[in-house]
Amino acid sequence: MKETMVQRRAEAIGNGMALVLGLAFLGDLFELWNFNPYDGWCVLFLYIPAITGFIKKGITSGGVLLTLTAIVLTVGIFTEIDGRIWGAALLIYLAFLGGRSVYRKWNGETEVLANPDKK
Repeated sequence: MKETMVQRRAEAIGNGMALVLGLAFLGDLFELWNFNPYDGWCVLFLYIPAITGFIKKGITSGGVLLTLTAIVLTVGIFTEIDGRIWGAALLIYLAFLGGRSVYRKWNGETEVLANPDKK
């Protein structure tokens, strides 16, 4: 019961924030006001799900990839570092994740083998 109340409150807060943000975008679109808090503020849409995933599921490869992507975009916005260097590092990481996935499928490593308690 208590978890559902907390979940409902969190959903209501999230929906309210989405509504306010949507209205801010809409007003900017119709040139009613200027909505641009700071350069790169939209990268928060990557950080927030990554941090939420870390809290709920622990550190996962998807959460790390999302965080790295957000960091690369943030550094690219606020510094003069060439984006090709960060892009190459991100591609190497993606290749590593893909290779690991293929390796697990070919070697028959499944969720049951990773968690022997679940049968």
